[in-house]
Amino acid sequence: MYSVEEFEKVPACHTGQVDGYGYAFVAGNQNGVTLLDLRTKLLLEDMSHFEKGRDEKRIELLQAKRLIQPKNKPIQYKPIQQENIKSLGVWLHVTNNCNLGCGYCYIYKDQAAMTMKTARLFLDKLEATIVWHGIKYVQIKFAGGEPTLNKKIVFFIAEQAQKRFIEKGIDVKLRLITNGTCLTDEWVQFLEKFSVGICVSLDGVGAWNDATRPYKNGQGSFNKIDVNLKNLINYGIRPGILTTITEANIDGIPLLTRYLIDSNLRFRYAMYRDNTGGYGGHEAFIDELMYPLNDCYEYYAHAIREGRASFSHQLADIHLDRKAHFKSCNVGFTGVVVSHLGELFFCQAAMNRDSIGNLSDSRSLLEMVWSQQTVPDFYNELVTDYTECAQCKWALACGGGCPLNNLSAKGNTNTASPYCRLFKEMIPQLIELKALQIIATNSQPERR
Repeated sequence: MYSVEEFEKVPACHTGQVDGYGYAFVAGNQNGVTLLDLRTKLLLEDMSHFEKGRDEKRIELLQAKRLIQPKNKPIQYKPIQQENIKSLGVWLHVTNNCNLGCGYCYIYKDQAAMTMKTARLFLDKLEATIVWHGIKYVQIKFAGGEPTLNKKIVFFIAEQAQKRFIEKGIDVKLRLITNGTCLTDEWVQFLEKFSVGICVSLDGVGAWNDATRPYKNGQGSFNKIDVNLKNLINYGIRPGILTTITEANIDGIPLLTRYLIDSNLRFRYAMYRDNTGGYGGHEAFIDELMYPLNDCYEYYAHAIREGRASFSHQLADIHLDRKAHFKSCNVGFTGVVVSHLGELFFCQAAMNRDSIGNLSDSRSLLEMVWSQQTVPDFYNELVTDYTECAQCKWALACGGGCPLNNLSAKGNTNTASPYCRLFKEMIPQLIELKALQIIATNSQPERR
């Protein structure tokens, strides 16, 4: 038999109330956002309200959801060790070629593309890595440049992944990262045949997108992308949208938000890592970001309440899923970039740095990642070791932000993101939107 005095609220637990319900969230907690009745929320925040014979089941619920912990035994989250890794993410850069001229793109553009020989070397190295490490899950992202401009290689690798891995029980997910201008019916059929997920880059509606993502001849790309997105939706394919916010499109984000939410599309907003425009630094840029993002989430809340949309959105490096994010992404740990030439890099945004190996190397893909020396301190520390982040309750949600962004802004990968203040402002709003989605889905708070 326990005593309620033995327990305390998990220090990183965030609570709130919306539309007559309570909710709670702990970054890293496998339960994600938990909906609570108001009595249970009250007890979570102040257990002096506990009444014997009335609240025992509520305390058991809070304990089961890992929202409270024994005072003498705090809940701890542990990062996965290398020997236990069973997943692999591959960013497969199949071409430098692209039909757009996006000013902020970090890829050097020419006609160079992956050959069939390199594609076969990649598949062989992937198979060897799967066998060597006992990998159970693989995600391959076709990227570039514009990957649809190397159709032969993309189709070949998808077919081979089906035969060599999926049919043998390996869970392989394929994803196409595209600018959305070349999505013919043949590509739609490809997506359906191989169950390929798709993400389309879009920076605004109309002229807002065209200002940052024009064709090389200067003409706008939005109208073509809009037609292709609607065609995908008509086929039952709902793409994810990737948006980069810069000074050129920031004022168009409210309009884009309505376009995406009204289309019920999942979307991710990110900030251009090396540029804050004419705002005089990250802090000033954050001030400018507040209005469009607050507007976005206010509109999202209305759409969820009205049943017009379901919440499916990510802001930058923030993860509100059911995992502890000791780093903001899998780069340098379970992720690798393979270039069109068969060279390996630890991040797609660092392909201008020295490679960390190549497909002819005798080591596995993961071994080359773990031994990289391009940025030696890249994974020496976890976010819980950072001086600026160690006591932050959101640390396991953002992982400290993009390490390359941190390196560019602060000269160090192992430090808090230059967008830290923005994250702290927006995470509570994102949690509340998730709570609203739970309410809209079943309207049943956790109770016992």
